Amino acid sequence: MDQEFERYQPLGAAPGQAPKYDKLVMRDGRFYPDHGLERIVAIMAEEGLTAKASSIHVNGWFGGYDKLSTTRLMLGEDFGIDIDADRESWVFAGDSPNDQPMFGFFPNAVGVANVRDMASMMSTLPAWITPSRGAEGFVELAESLLAAR
Repeated sequence: MDQEFERYQPLGAAPGQAPKYDKLVMRDGRFYPDHGLERIVAIMAEEGLTAKASSIHVNGWFGGYDKLSTTRLMLGEDFGIDIDADRESWVFAGDSPNDQPMFGFFPNAVGVANVRDMASMMSTLPAWITPSRGAEGFVELAESLLAAR
């Protein structure tokens, strides 16, 4: 795997995220279309990692967990909240393939506009998509929720 990843320099490992045994995070998704984002995901999967692209990096890890399973665990253990009992009351915001479990679970899932950039890599899209990308899209979502209170 290391030899193949050398082809993707100047991507390199994300700052503060030197390759670890359980997780490898590549940086700066803005460059991936030119450097084979889908190939990076495939290499990780071939090596036995669960690999998911986001809008800014590729996460690769060993184990069967994802955002939904860890959110369910954390909210249950730390806050006594059963998200399965009332998932319609929650809003989740995301932007990429690693958010698909959350998009599929929460009926009120929202993607910021740049989720469309990665739609070809996704089988589950959010119910709603903001007009704007990135942080501006999240601000639009927050303002809409506040206005609806």
